[in-house]
Amino acid sequence: AMSLVCMALKRRPKPGVVVTGALSLTGRVLDVGGLAGKLQGCMREGSQTLLVPSSTLQHLDAASLPTEELR
Repeated sequence: AMSLVCMALKRRPKPGVVVTGALSLTGRVLDVGGLAGKLQGCMREGSQTLLVPSSTLQHLDAASLPTEELR
């Protein structure tokens, strides 16, 4: 979805921003799994922002995330 928006707006995505999620064929935003691993990978690569679907955050177990770098 981010690629399509960037193409439509003719703008590049900002450096350091990572987007995770899934879209159905009808355009619904779906939950994603493995958020702790994705967050660790983003931190390791120096990314500053991870965007996730809000529906994923509702089911999130905060104890499973690495909190030393979170704000």
